[in-house]
Formats: sequence, C-alpha cells, structure tokens
Amino acid sequence: MGLKQGQNSRTRTITAATYIIDQFDDLILADASSNIVALTLPIASTVPGKIFKVMVTDATNAVTVGANGSETINGSTALITLNSLWHTMEFVSDGSNFFCYDTSGNLVRIQGYSSEQATETPSGTTLTIDWNLGNSITVDLGSASGDVTLTLNSGAAGASYIIKAIQGATARDLIWPAAVLWSGGSAPVITTTNDAVDIIALYCDGTNYYGTIVQDMQ
Repeated sequence: MGLKQGQNSRTRTITAATYIIDQFDDLILADASSNIVALTLPIASTVPGKIFKVMVTDATNAVTVGANGSETINGSTALITLNSLWHTMEFVSDGSNFFCYDTSGNLVRIQGYSSEQATETPSGTTLTIDWNLGNSITVDLGSASGDVTLTLNSGAAGASYIIKAIQGATARDLIWPAAVLWSGGSAPVITTTNDAVDIIALYCDGTNYYGTIVQDMQ
C-alpha cells in the first residue's frame, strides 16, 4: 500500500552534499549555499503514489534529483537539475519509476537540458564543465593565467550546449577536447579583443561534440 500524503509527513531542510529522500519526507527544502546538493529518490516500489516536493531555498550551487539505481524520472536516467531560487518540483512514483512536474512554471528538462550555470572564472589554465549542472555556461577569461584547457563531462546524446566566452585584457584561448569536432577540422581561435563575447554551440551525439561559433558579438 502506498503512503498517504500527511501520514507521518515531514518537512526536511537539506544542506549536505548528498541525501537519500526518506519515504516519510514530503517537502525537501534544499539549501545549496555551501555545495551542490544531490538528492536521490527512494526505490519507487516502496512508495507507490507518494509525492515528494523539492524546493530550492538557496541557489548558490545547483540542486540535483536522481532516481534510485536504474530507475527513471520521466523515462530517463538523467539527473533533474534545479538551480534557481524557489524553484520547486514534485516527484511521484508509479510503483516502478518516477515522474516529475514543475510547479514553478519552468520547463522540466532532462537528458542534459536545464537552465544556465553560474559564470566560471578560471584563475589557472584548466576548467571542467559538468553539463548535469546546466546546458549553458559563461566562461570569463579575465583571470586566467594562460590558455584554458576544457574538460566536458556528462554530455547526453541529442543534447545541445552553449558556452558564452568573455575575453580578458590579456587574450586567452580555449583549448578543446579531441571529442569536439569543427568544420574543416580546426578549432577556431576566440576573439582576442578585451571583453569580446563569442558564443559557442555544441551538439552532442553521445560520443563527439559538433561545434560552431559566432564571434565578436556586439
């Protein structure tokens, strides 16, 4: 028998980096002020009909929600990402998997799609981008000590991603992984003018990324 809403229900504030949602939880208040908060839903068969609500109370970092093991959310094993203040979503079990819907009026995004990540300002020469945290990101090169080598993690087949590159006073370039392919086989050099903005679009097929660039946006 599924749990009834309100039966031994509770509201729980989570600040830890990881938390497995309890069957008696009703409302999870996710405080991501200090770190990414990664939530895992309980096993679907243990909570048929149960609705869990997740609300972001601090969006300094992202909040992610994943299914247990090989179970799915809306038919996908990809994480659901919430990274705006007061973003609220509800997750319901059908006894085998979970479905979710957005109560904040935002589009529910899966398979690598979500809202924009926070701006990255690398101070060294490397930057790792995790697409589970959002499908677009701004990279400000003003503090980089040299050309910045990128690592791209968690790209999903069929997903598109955007990088907004902002040049610094000392020109730096972006060095792309071998999996990023460009027209003609050569990666572009980003615009060298201070504060210049280039927009890079990447399409992922699950193995490679196919890149295009629009330069010196004014």
